[in-house]
Amino acid sequence: MTHSAEDFMQDANKLLEAKSYNDASLALCRALDLNPHLLNAHYILGASLLQHGQAAVSLPCLMTADMLQPNNPRFVIAFSRALLDMGQADRAASNLDRSQKKSPSNAALKQAVAQCPVRNKQASFRDGYISALDKTEQDRLMGQASEALEAGDDKTAYLLASELVWAVPQSTAVWRLLGRAAAIGASPIHGEMCMRRAIAIAPKEAESWIALSHIVREAPDRQADSERILLSALDICGPDAAICAALCDQYFKANRYHEALERLEEVGAAFSSPSVTLMRLQVEALQHQGQIEHATAILEQALDLDPSNHALFSDAFKFYEARVDPAPMLALLKRAKRVGIGLGQGVESDVMARIALRAGDLDKAHTHIIQALQGHAEDAQMLSRRFTLASIEDKRGQYKAAFDAANAANGMMEKLWEQEGPCDHTMSTRRIDSFQNRLDVEIKSGKSRCVDSSFGPNNIAFLVGFPRSGTTLLDSILRTHSRVRIIEEEPVLIRALREAVPGMSGDETNFTEEWLDHLDACDRSVLRDKYLSYLSQYAEEDLAADKIYIDKLPLNMNWAPLLHELFPRAIFILAGRHPLDVAISNLFQAYQPNNAMLNMTSLQRISTLYNASFTLWETFETWRNPDIAAISYEDILADIESAVTPVMTRLGLGWEDKQARFFETAQKRGRINTPSATQVTQKLYETSRERWRNYDFALQGKDSLTLRQWADKQGYLVEDDG
Repeated sequence: MTHSAEDFMQDANKLLEAKSYNDASLALCRALDLNPHLLNAHYILGASLLQHGQAAVSLPCLMTADMLQPNNPRFVIAFSRALLDMGQADRAASNLDRSQKKSPSNAALKQAVAQCPVRNKQASFRDGYISALDKTEQDRLMGQASEALEAGDDKTAYLLASELVWAVPQSTAVWRLLGRAAAIGASPIHGEMCMRRAIAIAPKEAESWIALSHIVREAPDRQADSERILLSALDICGPDAAICAALCDQYFKANRYHEALERLEEVGAAFSSPSVTLMRLQVEALQHQGQIEHATAILEQALDLDPSNHALFSDAFKFYEARVDPAPMLALLKRAKRVGIGLGQGVESDVMARIALRAGDLDKAHTHIIQALQGHAEDAQMLSRRFTLASIEDKRGQYKAAFDAANAANGMMEKLWEQEGPCDHTMSTRRIDSFQNRLDVEIKSGKSRCVDSSFGPNNIAFLVGFPRSGTTLLDSILRTHSRVRIIEEEPVLIRALREAVPGMSGDETNFTEEWLDHLDACDRSVLRDKYLSYLSQYAEEDLAADKIYIDKLPLNMNWAPLLHELFPRAIFILAGRHPLDVAISNLFQAYQPNNAMLNMTSLQRISTLYNASFTLWETFETWRNPDIAAISYEDILADIESAVTPVMTRLGLGWEDKQARFFETAQKRGRINTPSATQVTQKLYETSRERWRNYDFALQGKDSLTLRQWADKQGYLVEDDG
């Protein structure tokens, strides 16, 4: 049953009676999601925040209550109390004095004025609490605050915007700016209240709704609230492409592409002419659904409708880049020139380099990428070009130059995303080390945490392995089977953990020891149910007993002890590959940067993560004795059917001949969410086998010693004489 605003208000009142203030505040916010002009919701929310010592956070709520019902003594007094608590005594006194003159017989106001008399009524307060700043000064402060926020200086932006709200308290732009600065800084709840005030001032401004949804979405367990906000925005603002785009972004991240397409169709039907913004979203959703022909048709239609749209051309280049055939990209480049899209020499050279690389014209690719690197570009573009150069040099056989280019790209990634950015590559290895310590304690106790090996479903499997070990190739082979459903690199476990374990939010690698203590104490049945719910959501079907569901996420190998506790009958499919080949392949990948993938930027980092991962895995395998089906990349290349059939047998399935033609299925798929997208759409090839020998010159130092030891342990040759 869907809650109404009134239902949420009733919930809030009951929670307040029970003194559950945090839950009551959430209920009040949910009421405001549906009706931003609920007077009592604003007032009660503000009064509760004020009572709990959050005067600055309460201010937008109390100002809004005063706006919705001017001269209500109760609201004026609460508002003035917030001003006093913030150190704004003159402003509070002036506000009370103004209100008392309008309601001279009100006893409560008389008492408040007596307690806070006007001692120095400043001329700058033209209406109780409003500063008298001329338009020129307002514009100057707004410009400075916006520039500060853009530069990442949220503190300066917050201070300037805080000054501005007293001059233009009805400006939605100012409240949005203050809200963004507060949310980026130390107070997301303050940011949320500022956005709610902006919405109350102008409910039909889409920008405020979208900003509110972004803030709420970052809070733990409030994804549904964020979605409700955007759905309410569509009801109040009417069909709006920007709101629909924000809503689709949430659907996409939750793998809810059917719902996204339905919403896009519904909103699009309300427009008098096709919206290119909505068409771009349709293309993405259809691509994920594997409806490539339909997606291509809509993309081409959008290009016809808006032939000078740079963002649309950027989407199109990404769309066609995954094709093995470079012809569509070349045709798109010609089209851009024909319609006068000024891509710039650097962008054009970059595209031409990738086209030539895909076509196998390595000399032309090299010429173009050098030209692209000589031009000016954003850091992200330059980073991508350096990785492209590394790939070209590798295929040209210029291995020293390739290695240097990859190192330069990775060094740039470290600088941008770690030295000057938010990532910390050690977070991942520290978490693995903690898991290792906890597993060692379990072993010393002599009592396994996996108490019942016969419990749970037997049609769940986990495809794991160190990145670039052939997991995507094996994924493509397995998913071709008629009874296999693979969920590819989706945060199934992480989303379940966020709901079931207190204190977890955001990137799972941002762990704390306290959070791991909560995880150890977590009710496994609750976590299991959450996991299965998300698995079903990502599979886009109810889980069926006659199918095998494979959760493919390589570094889930480091969550294996927990997964084994949840699903002791599950099969762990471990993909293996020569550790030195793995290292070189990772070094050349332009990963999306996060804590985990920042471990792939040097041989030393790769070696450390590899050692930690396989030490934990080896301990887990020896102690817990889970059901493991190991398979090597090299064996698949040698004889695909002989290598994969034992895995199918462990899954309770037989080999199907169409599995050998996996690349045909891969070509028909939507997006393949890994760097191996172009490789798995082709027949098997041997060029990646023992690739490390081309880089033996770089694999002789101490950074590679551990990798060589693991290679020897796993039965791989590490010397030419074999």
